[in-house]
Amino acid sequence: MKKSISLILVVLSLASCGGGGGSDSSTAQPPTVDTSAPVLSAPESISVAAQSSAGISASESAIADFLNAVVATDNVDSSVSVTNDAPAVFPLGLTSVTFSASDRAGNEALQVTATVTVLDADAPVISLNGASSIDHVYGLAYTDLGAVAEDSVDGSVTVTSQGAVDVNAMGRYELVYSAVDSEGNVALPVTRTVTVTTSIVANSIEPYISEYSEGSANNRYIEIYNDSDSALALAGYAFAISLNGADIEGVWDVWNDFDISASVEANSVYSLCDAGSDDRIKAQCDMLVENLPDGNDGFALVKGSVINYAVLDRVGSWSSSAPANGWDVCGYSGATTDRTLVKKPFIRGSAEWSASAGSNAENCSWLVLVEDDWTNLGAHSSNENPDFISTFKLMDSRVTLQDYNPADQTTDIDEFEGVVENGAINVDLQSAPLNLLNLTNAVDAGDFQDATLTFALDSALPSAEASALVDLYITTGIDGIKESNESQLHCQLALNWQSNGATASIVEPAQDITLVVTKPSLTATTTIGAFDVFEVSSDGLNNTPVLELKLMTAINEAVKVAPELLMSLLVPRRLHVRVVFTLPLIDSQGAEITELNAIMRLRNAG
Repeated sequence: MKKSISLILVVLSLASCGGGGGSDSSTAQPPTVDTSAPVLSAPESISVAAQSSAGISASESAIADFLNAVVATDNVDSSVSVTNDAPAVFPLGLTSVTFSASDRAGNEALQVTATVTVLDADAPVISLNGASSIDHVYGLAYTDLGAVAEDSVDGSVTVTSQGAVDVNAMGRYELVYSAVDSEGNVALPVTRTVTVTTSIVANSIEPYISEYSEGSANNRYIEIYNDSDSALALAGYAFAISLNGADIEGVWDVWNDFDISASVEANSVYSLCDAGSDDRIKAQCDMLVENLPDGNDGFALVKGSVINYAVLDRVGSWSSSAPANGWDVCGYSGATTDRTLVKKPFIRGSAEWSASAGSNAENCSWLVLVEDDWTNLGAHSSNENPDFISTFKLMDSRVTLQDYNPADQTTDIDEFEGVVENGAINVDLQSAPLNLLNLTNAVDAGDFQDATLTFALDSALPSAEASALVDLYITTGIDGIKESNESQLHCQLALNWQSNGATASIVEPAQDITLVVTKPSLTATTTIGAFDVFEVSSDGLNNTPVLELKLMTAINEAVKVAPELLMSLLVPRRLHVRVVFTLPLIDSQGAEITELNAIMRLRNAG
C-alpha cells in the first residue's frame, strides 16, 4: 500500500516540471544587457574678453553658452547628464574643459575636450581731470590737470599727453591724452582745448565801427567813432582782417596798426578808406589802406597787440568759411556787399558778429542803406538817427515836354508851367501836340523815341529804397472823366526804386499788367508785360537829377498786344493822361504830390 502512493507522487512531480509528453515545446529568453556608451558632441573652442585681472566668470553668457552646448545621446536612455570640470572663474590664458557622461547602465561616454581662451582685449578708458574746454587768461601760468586711464585688466594705466599751451600768445591750443595697456590695447585719445584769452579789460567807453561801406568799383570805407568827450590816440588799437575766410578758424589773417600819430577827436569819426576809392570818399578820409576788406572778409576793431588783444567791434567774423556774396545783416541777404551800414544810435561795439548782424531790422545793430550811399560819411551821432532824406523833391512846378519827329529826326522841347493843387500837378500841353508818326512807329518798330515829361528834382535825393504802385488812366477828351461817347484805358503796375542820396534808379520788375479798355460799345481786358513809366536821370552837364514820365508807353505796348482794341486811339485827337502814384514826391514847398494830370493833343506830322 505504501509503495503505490510513492509512485503516484513521482508521477505528479514529473508532470508539474513539464516532463512527460506535454504539448508546449518553447524555451524562456534571458533579459537584454545595455552595453553601449553614450556619445558626446564636441563643442567649438572659444575666445572671450576678460572682465578683470582675474579673468571671466563661468556664469557669463558666452561661457554658459559654451558649457551648455555639449549634448550626450544614448541608444537606450532618452536623457543623459553631461558634466564638466570647468572652473568657477576662467583665468587669463588657455583653459581646457573636459566633458563627461554615463548612462544608467554605467556605460561611460568617450570624454571630449575644448578650450576657452581668455584675452585682455579691451582698451583702457581715459577720463579728463577737469573740463574739456578751458579759457585761460593771457600771461598767467597754466597748470594742466591731466587725465587718468582705467583698464579692465591692468587697472590704472599711465597717461601721456601731447601739445603745449603758450600763455604768451592768444589762441586755441589742444592737449591730446593717450594710453596703452600691457597687451598693447590703445585707448581712444581724449582732447582738452585751452583758449588763451586776452588780459585786456575794455573801458566802459571804447571806440566802435560806426559806418561801413562796400560799393561799386573800389569805393570802400570804414569809420571808427570816438564816443568819449576826449580825444583818443589810436596807437593802442588796430584792425585785424580775415580774407575771404580765415586760414585758421576764429583767427585773423592780416593785422593792421593805425598810423603812429593817428587820433580821433571827441565825438568824432576816423575814416579808413580804400586807396582806390572815389575822390568824394577820399575827401573825408583819415587813412588810406591798400585793398580795404570787401564784403566777404571779416573786419574787427581791436585793442592791444598782435599777441594780446580784445575785440571791440566787428563787421563779419573770422570764420574759415566765408560767405559767397557778403554777410547777412538785419534780414538783408549779403548786406556787406554793395551796401552801406550805419550803426544805430545808442548801440556801441560788439565782439559777437551774430548779435550785431541780427536777423531782422529790429534786433540788429545797423541801418542798411543802398549801394554808394555816402550821405552820412564823415559824421555820426550816438544818440539820434541820421537825418536821411526820404522823398524826392521837385525844384519847382515847371514841366518840360520832349517829343520826336521821325520825318526830319529832330527833337522838339517845350516848357510849361504846371499848377500844383490838392496833391496833384496839372499841366496843359495842347500847344505842343505829340507827333502821331512817332507813336505809330513805336508800334511798327520804326524810328521812335519816347515822348517824356521831365521835372527837375532837388539834388539832395533820398537815402532809401522801396516799392511803389502806379495807376495810369488815358481818357479821350480833356477832363479825365469818361463820357458815354468816350474811351478810356486803365492799368496798374508796380515799380521798385532806390536812391543813395546822389543817384537814384527806378525799375519796373517783370509782371503781368491787366489793361482795361472801356469804349462806348464794350469793355475789354488784355494782359501786357512790364513797361517803363518813370525814370530818374541826370540832365545836362550840371548833373541836375530829373524825374521823367513816359507819356504814351502804355498805349504803345497795348497796341502791340491788342491792335484791334487800341489802334483807333492813335488818331488826331485830344487825350487826358492821369497818373496816380505812391512814389514819395513833394513839391518845392514840401507838400505831398501823388497825382499828375496832363491834357495833350495828337496830330499828324506836317
